[in-house]
Amino acid sequence: NCSASYSLGSRSFANFESQGHGPITLGDALKFSCNTVFYALGHKEWQKDGGITANKDAKDWFYVTARDFGLGSETGIDLPNEVKGRIPDRQWKQSFWEANKDAWCKQGKKGGSYVEQIAYENCLEGNQLKAYDSINFAIGQGDVLVTPIQMATIYAAISNGGTLYDPSVGKAIISPDGKRVREIAPRAHGKLPVGAQTVRDLDKGLRSVVEPGGTAAWRFGGWPQDKIPMRAKTGTAQVYGKQTTSWLATYTDDFTIVMTISQGGTGSGASGPAVRNIYDALYGLDDAGNQDLKRALLPKPQKALPKVNADGTIDAPVIKAYDPKSQLVDPAKQNGAAPPPLAGTPPNRRD
Repeated sequence: NCSASYSLGSRSFANFESQGHGPITLGDALKFSCNTVFYALGHKEWQKDGGITANKDAKDWFYVTARDFGLGSETGIDLPNEVKGRIPDRQWKQSFWEANKDAWCKQGKKGGSYVEQIAYENCLEGNQLKAYDSINFAIGQGDVLVTPIQMATIYAAISNGGTLYDPSVGKAIISPDGKRVREIAPRAHGKLPVGAQTVRDLDKGLRSVVEPGGTAAWRFGGWPQDKIPMRAKTGTAQVYGKQTTSWLATYTDDFTIVMTISQGGTGSGASGPAVRNIYDALYGLDDAGNQDLKRALLPKPQKALPKVNADGTIDAPVIKAYDPKSQLVDPAKQNGAAPPPLAGTPPNRRD
């Protein structure tokens, strides 16, 4: 049931825009970004597991599944200092409380400000996994921390049928003379803990997000969904004392793009136009969804390595630039003039 709000004791947890849709499928819960569906599921699972006093055989499915999807762990990307993020399960709650109890007890004040009251409650019971913890966790709020590269890895796995690959910046190692090449082969670190049908159901639900009625539909008007199927999930993260943070995860059959804008607003409102511009440039699309492959920067992922010259330099491809008169120009023929804006970015456009 997608109600406008979900009640827990004296507290009410609302949909982001407090709109209800009645009984719906899980696919439609993704389409409408219905928080209350997941609030109810998270709460019921918490109750099944024994609530605050966990059963010995507590499943904690929401937390276990999040970890199985790769959250709370490094993705293995070939860059230094990757962070793991945070999945705040029962074990984490206990260890975090032990590390912060003294500070909370010092700061906390019963009946004080919001921050003081939270510190007071955490001092006394911060090691307990409460119902509201699981309700918030079910929509990725509360103490959850994830990274954009983790989300990109997950959505890419949904796209490819369930394999979690290590993201890679490097494609190959080439000797200075260009004669010796060692390609960096794709490497997987796991599989999504769901069956093929669930992956297909997820894909179908995410596809509906950009179709009429979906939360991202207004940002993908005119998109050629029949030729280049688009899937997406909008997200709006909230932090006390700050503006909302925008999240938008997307993928086609060719690419996965995840964008987050700190304190930027809603997922579709802030990240939507930027992500759309990237796809338009890649595929060579105009605002009406018409495709011109001559304008496309990368209509398909590049498989071949660039040509390496005898002196070790790379024969880089010419990047087509945007001509204000809607004619493509070669930057090499600009005769010293200032280069025009990047492809797909008309002048004076701020998004």
